Amino acid sequence: MTWLEFGGRPTVPWVRTPPADLGTGALARHLRRHWALDSTDLTYAPVGFGSHHWWLTTGEGARYFVTVDDVADDSALRAAMATARALRDEAGLAFVVAPRSGQDGQAVQRLADRWSVAVFPAVDGTGWPSAAEQTPEERGSLVDLLGRLHLATPYVAATARADDLAIDGRCALEEAMARLTEPWEGGPFSEPTRALVAEHADDVRRRLATHDDGAAGLRARDEPWVVTHGEPKPDNWLATTTGPLLVDWDTTLLAPAARDLWLVESGTGSELRRYAEVTGRTVPVDDLGYYRLRWALVDVAQYVEWFRGPHERTADSELAWSALVDTLAELRPVSDSGGRRPPRAG
Repeated sequence: MTWLEFGGRPTVPWVRTPPADLGTGALARHLRRHWALDSTDLTYAPVGFGSHHWWLTTGEGARYFVTVDDVADDSALRAAMATARALRDEAGLAFVVAPRSGQDGQAVQRLADRWSVAVFPAVDGTGWPSAAEQTPEERGSLVDLLGRLHLATPYVAATARADDLAIDGRCALEEAMARLTEPWEGGPFSEPTRALVAEHADDVRRRLATHDDGAAGLRARDEPWVVTHGEPKPDNWLATTTGPLLVDWDTTLLAPAARDLWLVESGTGSELRRYAEVTGRTVPVDDLGYYRLRWALVDVAQYVEWFRGPHERTADSELAWSALVDTLAELRPVSDSGGRRPPRAG
């Protein structure tokens, strides 16, 4: 789950540790008030990216997955959750794991004018195989479901927001790159980040220009966009006895189909051919490259902004530093990276 589509910014992108300023008691009272859920156990789940998570068990033994986002403006999150509910309830897409409505009918409830809370059913399932471990049949089943999702666009065309084809955090990234000769003093990773960005500055600038050309081409193309999940990578799919389920709908947007497909294609062309059979829609290979590049540039922007600001050395920041190193390496030209193709996320 990413925080980049929201109207505000959380404290950190990695969330392996609970927020220090949100107590379990306050969250339990909020869940009781807005969802009538009395918890016998509310346990922090150190997983994911952007949102904080808890497992909730009620006195009746029902289990739920609670997400909490630290955002100043949750209007985009509310639109995304409404879209997910419509996809499940109106379009009949049973593989969509949508949030449970609160007692007022809204899926997102505000806590202390800072936290946005949503509740999802706990799902019995196992993790989907990684991209490298998937069989052609497993990959094909995901393509089929994404095709069904995209065909359901008429049900949510008035609800879902549209992709702006922009790099969230770009202004902060460009400001940082203009200050590479000045000390960065936010925390332990500030100076190492400055040195790393300076080393890759030319690569980043070239890739930003490539991104802009790709975005202009997508905007100029006269074709309807579809409702997309945004992050259908393996850790957002669950294998169940009734088939795959897709979780984490906070990034859903109207966009070119490639916004989803680049995360499930193998590079052989078979997935794009299968998608065309399901939907009647042909997806240009260049569109996949655009979204692959944008994903990497967004990662760089958010990590650089984080490490320029106040931070400490924690498990979260250690993970982020490692991810920044890897992502900047992926932005090198092919001639400088041994000809390897940047890997898909997940």
